[in-house]
Amino acid sequence: MNGTPIISFKIRYIGLDGPPTERIIDLMKFTNVGQYHIYAFCHLRNELRTFNHAGIQQCTALLTGEEITDLYVYLRKLHQQLRCKPAKFKTFPTRK
Repeated sequence: MNGTPIISFKIRYIGLDGPPTERIIDLMKFTNVGQYHIYAFCHLRNELRTFNHAGIQQCTALLTGEEITDLYVYLRKLHQQLRCKPAKFKTFPTRK
């Protein structure tokens, strides 16, 4: 693991075909290009999946139990909180 925290959600999702399903997902990435999508590891399917924002009917943050009404706004705020500023490193003399 690269040190990135695992951010997991329980969602109720309805895809293009079929009834709604409850899933546990581990967030990998989210995008807003035309439509808002989440890329996540889906524990129900045991694989990486893409979820369209419109299909997420309910969402709960597993770590806190918080009910999330607007997942996109939640993820934008979380991204801003977790964003790291570049560290300042001391330089050490090198041998020549």
